[in-house]
Amino acid sequence: MKAAAEERARRVIKRGLVAGLSGEKTISVNVERVVSHPLYKKLIRRRTKLLVHDEAGVARSGDEVEIMESRPFSRRVRWRLVRVLGHRGIKSVPEKEEEESKDNDPGTEPVKRG
Repeated sequence: MKAAAEERARRVIKRGLVAGLSGEKTISVNVERVVSHPLYKKLIRRRTKLLVHDEAGVARSGDEVEIMESRPFSRRVRWRLVRVLGHRGIKSVPEKEEEESKDNDPGTEPVKRG
């Protein structure tokens, strides 16, 4: 029992952004890493697209998620969703624009997005 718990602790956990939905229970996640160029030592961003199993179907496009290495679910799906960390979609409307919209039409309140 103790060996199984230790092996589970060694699984790789990564963070990434959901790029899209690839099926009913599958999402594609972009995982970004920073590597140093071997000669010039400039830091370069590298992206890897992984297919992730999402049993509950809670992740949406634009969500930041945490994924864990797992047993193979299919030929290309070898990761599973641990949790959704947040959404990086449309940013909220700045306060200045909300004040201006109140001045233009005092009878209605601005629609809150987010």
